[in-house]
Parts: sequence; C-alpha cells; structure tokens
Amino acid sequence: SQLTSNAGALSEAADEAAALLNAAQRPVIIAGVEVHRFKLQDKLNRGIAFWTEWHYPTLEAKNAKNEMKQLLQEVRASLARETYFDNRDALHLMQEVEDIFQSLLIHKFALHSLSAHVGRVNCLAFNANQAYIASGGADKTINVWRLPENQQTFTLRGHQEAISKILFSHDGRALVSVDKAGSIRLWNIEDGTLLHEIAGHGSPIHCIAFSPDDSILAAGFYDRQVKLWKMDDYTLLHTLTAHKSSVDTLAFNKSGKFLATGSPDNTTVLWHVSLGEQLHTFYGCSGLANSIMFSPDDHSLISGLNDGSVKFYDIRNGSVNHELPPRPGAISWLSLSPDGKSLATINYGKALQLWDIENGKLIQNFKPFSPGISSVRFSPDGTVLASSDYQDRSMK
Repeated sequence: SQLTSNAGALSEAADEAAALLNAAQRPVIIAGVEVHRFKLQDKLNRGIAFWTEWHYPTLEAKNAKNEMKQLLQEVRASLARETYFDNRDALHLMQEVEDIFQSLLIHKFALHSLSAHVGRVNCLAFNANQAYIASGGADKTINVWRLPENQQTFTLRGHQEAISKILFSHDGRALVSVDKAGSIRLWNIEDGTLLHEIAGHGSPIHCIAFSPDDSILAAGFYDRQVKLWKMDDYTLLHTLTAHKSSVDTLAFNKSGKFLATGSPDNTTVLWHVSLGEQLHTFYGCSGLANSIMFSPDDHSLISGLNDGSVKFYDIRNGSVNHELPPRPGAISWLSLSPDGKSLATINYGKALQLWDIENGKLIQNFKPFSPGISSVRFSPDGTVLASSDYQDRSMK
C-alpha cells in the first residue's frame, strides 16, 4: 500500500538503474581482493528500489529521499571513474543508501523522545558524566540536551554541511563537531559559544579522538593523513602520513604518549605523539572502526586482523606478545571489559566471542547471533555484554 504509482518516477528510476547496472559488470579490486560487480547488482537494485518504491509522507522522509538520490548519482560517478578509491567509495555510498532507508523503518521504543532536527540525525554523543547528550544532523546543526530533564540547552549553528561526527572532551566541557566537508568546530558546552573553528581541509574526516588529558585533538582523513592539534592555542602540532588509504580508526593510549591509527590498507601504525614519529607498522590488520585499542596497562597495542585473529603488540619494540587464534571473518570490533581481563570480539558477520586475555582461552562463543551484528559493549560493572544488530535493528 506504500508503493508509489508515479509512472514517470519509475521510468526515470529504470533508466538510472540500467545505467548503474550496466557499469556493474566490471570487477572491482578492494584491498587487494577482486569483488565481482554482480555482488554490487543486488545493492544497486535495492538502492534504486528504496528511492523509487517507498512512500515519503513526512518532510524528514522527503529529505531522506533527496539524500538517497544524490548518493545514487555519486555511485554512478564513482563507478565511471574506475579507480581503487572510487570503487571502494561506490560500495560505501550504497551502504549509506541502505542505512538511510532502514532509518525510515525503525520503530522507536524509548524512555524519552528528543526531537529538534529538521532531517536525519547522523551522530550522537554523551559527555563523561552523562549530564548531556548531543546530536548532529543532516540539517547542519548540533542540538545539546541536558539529562535527565531532557531539556534542550543549545542549538549550535555555523556548519555549512551536514554534521558527520561529534565528540565530547573527557572533562565534558567541550564538544567537537565535524561536517562532511571536513570542517571542525569546538564549542563550549556551558554557554554554547564557539571556541574555535578549524576550516575544512578538502577531505572528509573519518575518525576523531581527544587525548586522555584533552590537550590534543586527533583526526583521521580520507586523504590518508592524520592531523594533531594542540587545544591550548588550536595550532597544528603534526601532520602524520604513512597509510596508503584512508585513516578510518585511531586511539590514544592511557598516558597519551602514543597514538595508533588503522586503515583499509591493512596496516596499523603506532606513533609517538609529541615527536610525531612513526614507531612501528603492523601488517594484516583489518583497519575497521573499533578494531584497535591499547591494553589497560599501556604495554600492548591490541589489533584485530583480517585473518580473524587478534594480536597483542609490544609498543616498545613492535613484537607480538601473544595472540588469539584466527577465526573466519576479519575482526570488525573489539571491546575490553572494565577490569581488563576479558576481550569481546566480532568477526564480521561470523562470530561473537569472549576471550580470557591472560591465557588466550575462549570463554564463550555466543549463539545464536545475527550476521548483522555490528558492535558490542560491556556495562560499567562488567556483568552485561550488549550488542547491536543492523539487520533486525535490535540490541541484545
């Protein structure tokens, strides 16, 4: 009953689908692996169907429809260029189309509903003491709410593009926001004033992190660079270059002396923060978000690998202290228990497992689970493990 009957729209969609699918017959090389275009065909078919066949009754839904149409046009342009990065972008863009459509289907069962954006909400962040929650939207604004009163304190404006990432500092006093053009803004949460703007860099930002003492802000870029800024005067401290692909994940160690960066080029790089020097490069790493972290004692860098194993690298010399045995599927997520004794791992679409870090033994192989499992977190007391599932839109 929700399908449209607009023959003109369907005809236009059919022409666009034909052009996209015609380009989909050539092979794509992603991270050294050939992905045949027929695997994209289903994604492209669904993308076109999402755009043309759904009924869009609200302003938010209509905005989502326009965003999906733009993304589909970008897919066509990316496939036409036939480069490594453009082929990879086409896959990512199709996933964005699917994510937008699924966001229209989600049924909300919540303690509270906070609504202020005109358009899709792209990102959320809690501050350290959970006194505030912030949301960034496609409407180019950031809304800040005081909890538990659910009182909206500020709407932060100034970005020229949709907000892609937001993050509170560890002390909870500042909020950093990033838009799709790569522009960074730092805000004072107490009064909503703009502290500083770091202008766009012509390249999207894929990840951001504050150092433990909030003295440094790090950002990983699509153009393979990592930039570090000092927060006392907002000057650029270092520009780090070592990866051969985008920097998709990064993490400071507890002392803030070291920074680890991960990339789809299958490497993790360890950096000395104050010197800006590359210390070690570890190969075979998945490079996916939340696939690297430091051990609680700061002695090891824990990295998930493409072969499904997890290695503990000695940050002093780069040697492997020990490793967890490989399992099918690249490691897509790592989560450490609060006491630092257990590690939860997700082998992308294949397994959710709990490990004893000290002896490397498997504690629990969780079943059943869905191939859509995407993230996992421990509760603060370590007694509950929660996972999110994009396929059935649930949390278990």
